[in-house]
Amino acid sequence: MKKIVAFMAIALAAVSLASAKGIAVGVHGYLGEGWGSAYADTDSQPQKPFGENLYFGGGAYFSYGFKSALAIQPEVNFRVNNIGSRNSVNVPLLGTTTTTTRWTYNSVDIPVLLTYQYKKFNLLIGPYISIPVSGLSSTTTTETSSSSNTVSGTVKDTLSGVTFGATVGLEYAMRMGPGRLVIGGRYFHDFNPVKYETTDGDGNKSTTNYFYRGAAEVTVGFQMAF
Repeated sequence: MKKIVAFMAIALAAVSLASAKGIAVGVHGYLGEGWGSAYADTDSQPQKPFGENLYFGGGAYFSYGFKSALAIQPEVNFRVNNIGSRNSVNVPLLGTTTTTTRWTYNSVDIPVLLTYQYKKFNLLIGPYISIPVSGLSSTTTTETSSSSNTVSGTVKDTLSGVTFGATVGLEYAMRMGPGRLVIGGRYFHDFNPVKYETTDGDGNKSTTNYFYRGAAEVTVGFQMAF
């Protein structure tokens, strides 16, 4: 039985390689703004100030092309996630008080993309899984007409579970030296919210839905084809 399974695996690999159009590996970096981020379990969304919802990072990928214009592209990306909000309250005698809060955590995102090539353009679409690799940290700035105060700290609540979502994008590749410079844009959005876990004084744990990530990003990378 083991010999049959081994033979089938070898045959499948041989057929796959025979149908391959090309193999490429690459690295890329990205920077984006979280216009699609939203807090979970609430109907009222606070203001999302530009610059407080930055997403950035980078990673590597492997592209396996078929004889058609289609290819499979799994990636491993490290991402810094920033989710910011701003609330303004009019306080009698003190004027308007504005509070800006930014939550930050790091994750490893692993998308598996289906790509379609048309000339020098590549359309990408596919699901991803996001694994948190740090706790939440927070920065809060409170401003009034006469003062400003900033408080930074680390939240003890730990992030719970993994997040699933989808990515769609368009990239353009141009020849550069031995490889290709790849420039593009992507949008990603979570299907389920990022959650955090708290423990009360009696040791009881509870999980709370916190926010969904969603961001438009610009990507720049370099690719080598084989």
